[in-house]
Formats: sequence, structure tokens, C-alpha cells
Amino acid sequence: MLQTLRPISTTDLSLLSRFAESRPVEELLPSKLSEPILLSLALDLRRVELMVKQDAEASSSLSVAVYLVVKYLMLLASPKGDRKISIPEESLIQAVQILSITVEREIVTRIIGVSDQNGDEYLLSALRTIKV
Repeated sequence: MLQTLRPISTTDLSLLSRFAESRPVEELLPSKLSEPILLSLALDLRRVELMVKQDAEASSSLSVAVYLVVKYLMLLASPKGDRKISIPEESLIQAVQILSITVEREIVTRIIGVSDQNGDEYLLSALRTIKV
């Protein structure tokens, strides 16, 4: 039954960037994403995790993960997204892991119908601790 939720493809980066282009960070949080975007994003984030652990190839998935994490960090640093930021590789990996956990928890929340009410706030607070 849960297999019916499996995404057919990875996230379309050009579609994601057009979607995220002029939105504030609050509209890009996992709880605000449509199910198709959320599920394909989860697939990308899982592929990145496997890439890091097993040296597998996941360049398109990595691009999506990095794009979204950088977008979040830029908007948190400057709501207009007009501030240049520099993110150390270690911080970028940490931010991708935080996003992955939050996306997966949002999927579980939608499936079981019970929210801990902290998913988005966890993501924002954790990303605010990332040094940029």
C-alpha cells in the first residue's frame, strides 16, 4: 500500500527553482510543499545520503538538495535573499541531513495523520545554527 506513494522520478530542479524563486522561506517549508514535490525531494535526499555513505553517483539529486538548502540558508540570512553567503562543506552536509530528517518526518506526519507540531520550527532553528 505505501508503495503507491513511491515517487516516479526525482525532483525537477528547474521546476523547483521556478517554484521557490520569489517565495519567502515560510512557503518553502516541508509542511507547505505539495505531496509530489515532498516525495520526490525525499527520494533525492535519500540518494544523497547513499552517495555519501557508499560513494554512489547522485549528482542530480545532490543539485536539488544543495539548491534547496542554500535557498533556505540565504532566506534565513536575508529575507530578500540578496545577501551573499559562504557555506563550508561540513555545514552544507549538516544542513542536508537536517532537511532530510524534516522531510521524512513530514511524510510520516501526513501518512499517520498525527503531527508533533514542531517539524518546520525544528528545521528553521537547526538551520539557524549553521554557520554561513
